[in-house]
Amino acid sequence: MNILNRIKSLCKYYDRFSDEISDKAIKDEYSFFLKLSLHYPNLKVPLPFFAHVIHMLFVLSIVLLHIYFIVKTLIVSQPEDYTMMIHTLHLGIIIFLYSLLMIPFNLSRYAICRSYRMIGKGVFIYEGEKITDEENEMIKYYRKLIRKVKITFPTLYIIAGSCKLIIAPCIDYLLGTNDPRTYTSGGINLSTLLPMWYPIESHEGIVYYICMIGQMIYIYDGIFSLSLAMCCYFTSLIHVAIQLERLIISLKNIEKRALKIYYNIKPNYFEMNLKLDKIYKEKLFLNCIEYCFKENIKHSQQIFRFV
Repeated sequence: MNILNRIKSLCKYYDRFSDEISDKAIKDEYSFFLKLSLHYPNLKVPLPFFAHVIHMLFVLSIVLLHIYFIVKTLIVSQPEDYTMMIHTLHLGIIIFLYSLLMIPFNLSRYAICRSYRMIGKGVFIYEGEKITDEENEMIKYYRKLIRKVKITFPTLYIIAGSCKLIIAPCIDYLLGTNDPRTYTSGGINLSTLLPMWYPIESHEGIVYYICMIGQMIYIYDGIFSLSLAMCCYFTSLIHVAIQLERLIISLKNIEKRALKIYYNIKPNYFEMNLKLDKIYKEKLFLNCIEYCFKENIKHSQQIFRFV
């Protein structure tokens, strides 16, 4: 019971900024990745949470097992296998580091929830003011940019990974430039995507397919983790850019905003069509400008909290 209570308290801690607004904003932004990765589990319902934990442990065990195989491959490799070994070691370490991105992503869940709750609410709403056409056009432009980022990064990484690990060996095989050996003298299997040592014969039968599936899980988990990390980084930057643009537009239009508030308080002055130099002498108008500046300061504070 103590362990269960500890797990519940940890879930509440990491989920403390999560609500319907933040969950909807995150799902709208990363729905594709959330289905394929381990980066944003449902902590409110026990069954999906434990399924996520089992899924994570399964993937991590595959990742750690392949790291062991890569280290063993390095130990048993011969001098003539140097080039092949460097290739396996290089890709293996990079993919391992990418796979580990799920850990900081899950540990910083509360910060992500807080940021996307702000995004879901619009970050900052200027009271009594409507979004201008200029702001709408700017937001549409950045939204299109976010869509391009979410399509471009995963597509490029998946294509690059597939070309390197699947298509390139197939081309070598068709051209007859591949290594005809199944095993090296040190017992490294050359028939898998990454040449690797295994404790049993793995060049044929069901064992071969299990090894291939394990390597593909290991490789594509790293690709999905990197894609999500890059998309999260750039979409967050774009959301900050949107708010900074909104702040700049608001500051440029501060006089118009102040006049609108001023004429709402004194509608008869609008009909009198007073000159600006006379309006600036009015204490009420100066108070309206001061109020607009305070709103901009609040907006900038929200941007700092978001960052």
